Amino acid sequence: MALQNSRFLLFFLHLLAHICSSPATSTNSTFRFNRFRPSNLSLSGSATVIKTRALRLTDGQLTRDDPGRSGHAFYPTTLQFKNSENAKTTQSFSTRFVFEIVLELQESGGHGFTFVVAPSTNFSGAMGDRYLGLFNQGNNGNQSNHIFAVEFDTVQQATLKDKDANHVGVDVNSVISYASAPAAYYTELGRKENVILDSRTRIQAWIEYDGNEKQLNATIAPLSHPLKPNRSLISYPIDLSPVLNEHMYVGFSSGTLALASKHYILAWSFAMDGKAPELDLSSLPSIPRDRTPLWKSFKLFLSVFVALGALLLLIITVIISYWIKRKRKLTSEKIEGWEMDYPHRFPYRELYRGTNGFKQELGRGGFGVVYKGVLPRSRMEVAVKRVSHDSKQGMR
Repeated sequence: MALQNSRFLLFFLHLLAHICSSPATSTNSTFRFNRFRPSNLSLSGSATVIKTRALRLTDGQLTRDDPGRSGHAFYPTTLQFKNSENAKTTQSFSTRFVFEIVLELQESGGHGFTFVVAPSTNFSGAMGDRYLGLFNQGNNGNQSNHIFAVEFDTVQQATLKDKDANHVGVDVNSVISYASAPAAYYTELGRKENVILDSRTRIQAWIEYDGNEKQLNATIAPLSHPLKPNRSLISYPIDLSPVLNEHMYVGFSSGTLALASKHYILAWSFAMDGKAPELDLSSLPSIPRDRTPLWKSFKLFLSVFVALGALLLLIITVIISYWIKRKRKLTSEKIEGWEMDYPHRFPYRELYRGTNGFKQELGRGGFGVVYKGVLPRSRMEVAVKRVSHDSKQGMR
């Protein structure tokens, strides 16, 4: 009897250890977060829930020695993606979320973020740059990753075959997308409108997978267009059954390097084998409007000061040049052409200089005083008569 009890106890302990070592699987396959709490998610890296209850994946803070940052946020328990009776087929699922990307610098930012389905929440070996916090140089492309993702990429990488620096892509075990398209949406009239992912615009995304049809659809639209467009941005036939395990985590991943951005998720809903619940777009959390750093303010002030100083110097130079030219014009005497062959006028300044200020007097007459002088240009000695204002004889 004691032996049987011991065997039963060992069996029970073994079963308990197996249960504890297995990841918890949620019995609720549908959820919705109009705002987040840290307890709602499994967070790692630079991911955090800010005071307004928005999810921030990356904070945009980098140093020269920083190899790059990544942030991860997952629903805390796994979801069942395959029916135990038919483990070869992945169930249908859908998700929708609202995101906003804020550039750390006005000129550029990066690298992007993904919605991801993964077998684990541990991405400690992943790189935070072009690998978006999912992979590294060693495992990028490995079939053993069992990772499916939809990327929202804001940096073009030629080695990854990116179409541009503003695209949406479908990734399987690698950041080299199976399918991608420049970010855009289709209006009710079928017109294609471009969407700039990192324009600090709130954007809504819909990702839907049909397990029966083996079809993936990805759609985006700015929040000013709250209804889901009738036409998807990406519609791609793919069988995710070989990729996804029976139990998987769902969430988000983001990465930055030299080009830093802040990636925010404002609301999120998900459903297995059904339509993701509607989001309350009227009560989305706000995100902080960054204050300009002191060094950036000083740099801006210095640039404006230098520009205004240069403009002021130019204006002063123009005014002085105009004043000098005008003074020369007023004080100069223009010699007429006919005067060149006859006695002609001399500028008063030239006579003043030639007579040394009318100081060397030669004599006086009825008209006025005669002075001795030397013309500055020709060095010719002359006599200059300075007519007196009191002269009653006039000029001859």
